[in-house]
Amino acid sequence: MIPFLRLDNARRLPLFRRLLLPAFGAALLLAALLPWVARAQDWWGDGRLSGTVLNEKEQPIAGAKVTVRLESGSRSGPPPTVTDKDGHWTLRGLAATRYQLSIEAPGYIAAQGWATVEADHPSPPVDVEMRPVTEVTPSFVEGDGTSTIISWLEKGNALLAQGKPKEAREEYEKAVEVLPNDKKPETYRTIARCYFLEGKKAEAVNALKMGLVAGPQDAESRKLLPLVAAQAGQAAAAEAWLARLDREGPDALAAELGGKKEEEEGGALDLPAPQPAKPGATGALQVIFRERNPAGEVSEVIQRWGIPEADVQKADSTAGRYELAKESFSLRVPEGYRPERPAGLMVWISPTPFGGTRRPEVQKVLDEKNMIWVGANNSGNTRPKWTRISLALDALTNVPKLYAIDPRRIYVGGYSGGGRTAATLGFLYPDAVRGVFCMMGVDTYRSIAVPDRPGTHWPPAFKEPSRAALKQAKSDLYWALLTGELDFNRAQTKAVYKDLKSLGFEHLSYLEMPASSHYSGLSGEGLAKAVDALDGK
Repeated sequence: MIPFLRLDNARRLPLFRRLLLPAFGAALLLAALLPWVARAQDWWGDGRLSGTVLNEKEQPIAGAKVTVRLESGSRSGPPPTVTDKDGHWTLRGLAATRYQLSIEAPGYIAAQGWATVEADHPSPPVDVEMRPVTEVTPSFVEGDGTSTIISWLEKGNALLAQGKPKEAREEYEKAVEVLPNDKKPETYRTIARCYFLEGKKAEAVNALKMGLVAGPQDAESRKLLPLVAAQAGQAAAAEAWLARLDREGPDALAAELGGKKEEEEGGALDLPAPQPAKPGATGALQVIFRERNPAGEVSEVIQRWGIPEADVQKADSTAGRYELAKESFSLRVPEGYRPERPAGLMVWISPTPFGGTRRPEVQKVLDEKNMIWVGANNSGNTRPKWTRISLALDALTNVPKLYAIDPRRIYVGGYSGGGRTAATLGFLYPDAVRGVFCMMGVDTYRSIAVPDRPGTHWPPAFKEPSRAALKQAKSDLYWALLTGELDFNRAQTKAVYKDLKSLGFEHLSYLEMPASSHYSGLSGEGLAKAVDALDGK
């Protein structure tokens, strides 16, 4: 269930408070009149829940509000509690059942999840690491979209509850663009609340109209529009607009409202025509490789991954097959390259169509570290992951035939979805590389608990590697997991690091860049730290 704005946030706006509370007033009054014992019977018992609330730096959060409610039935529960100076909390007198858990603290996105009180033994502690409200959420939908939309709405809720309507609105506006029509009216009402709190009454009216274009019969929006419009001095115009909506239909009015229009990025790459790769050439090049890596054939990739061939054919019109001669690669070789001084190799998997790097500070580090960089073009997040792995393996096959490469410094790396793909390659093909650099995105073969969502997990991204492959990944490979302090993938990156560390991965580094978000990009400093970690320095 996608979390929308809770009723308690409406208290910040007198107008919406008058309009929303009557819908809930009878139920609240009835609950207040019920005897305490009758209400307590749902959740009262001999069990207890306890836990610890930490911030992103694993420091205790004092004064966090902890609320538990029955997952089903009356949704009742004990009075909320707060954490002590050490971040600890305890709730006693609970029946043995499953509860919905919510934790709120100023400056943090609310943590929500589930916990179970056991009947015959103590319940395990519920330890939560909250995400800061300063975390920069995705700017576009990632994956299937569900987790991205939830992150926008959760952060919007937290910001609005903490008195930051403008910042909250920006999160809701990202979500409403991709929500199904039946959810848009509710979200537009919340956007209208934000505008009203900002003192922008005309914009609040427009937001309610946008919601009615998506859901013309939404009763609550129809009630709100004239009332908000009256506050903006547009009462008559709003009534006329509603009449037009019924008479002409939503499509006729949609264009008049305008709305947020995003220019699509990407498209064809503005790069020189690629040429067949030549041994020893230096500088920034666009090249074509000729030799496929046999282990990169789609049948081999999906066998190691654990994906049925039927699923690949269903999801990918090419079934994972391509002509290498029709692919291009961005290759950058330091001008100072000399065969007598073998270079390191970084095979890069980009989330965008461009496989190279244009940042001067990154290029400077590549020169200083004597690193050759190669990345497939048109191999971004929109292309199937199995194809991206195949293309990276092709690069690993071809570049060492053209240049003297230090076999101890052959690495695969990637950013965001590219980092996840690089991790997959490292686990499934640990004999192909000596190091793996995952920047702001990492996948693993294990289920990982989500730090701020008790009772939920990130699922495995692929099947567990063979015993031999896993042993090699643990003992031979060097892993550099880099994230940013404000990266929305920071929590997952850190959780994967802790899990791999507990499994005995010997050469594992966690790197966190201060004040960096997911969109800060690869910096020279970040690359230098990652290469040093992969080099074992």
